[in-house]
Amino acid sequence: MKIIDVSKKFNIPLDTLRYYERIGVLPTVKRDEKQRRNYTAKDCKALKFIQTMVKAQVPLESLIDYMHLFCAGDTTKKARKAIIQEETGKLKKRIKAIETAVEKLEK
Repeated sequence: MKIIDVSKKFNIPLDTLRYYERIGVLPTVKRDEKQRRNYTAKDCKALKFIQTMVKAQVPLESLIDYMHLFCAGDTTKKARKAIIQEETGKLKKRIKAIETAVEKLEK
């Protein structure tokens, strides 16, 4: 799939897709003979995951670490799980803080 198609499908700006690849959030996307990015189904699945993490405000550093581990294979499952658990814990604390703030504002 071409980058323009991926951009439209996931509603991600072209520059953001290139940025994700440049900083290592998205594993290197294969290129065709003219050096145009050719996104595979696996790349698209990774982008769905990345979008979820970005929406959850997971820091890019954690996301980069996770994706590098993911690309390294199944032997990294434990380390990946630890990253997810840590970020989930942080997210739950943020949710609790927001709920508390909402309760106070409603009073």
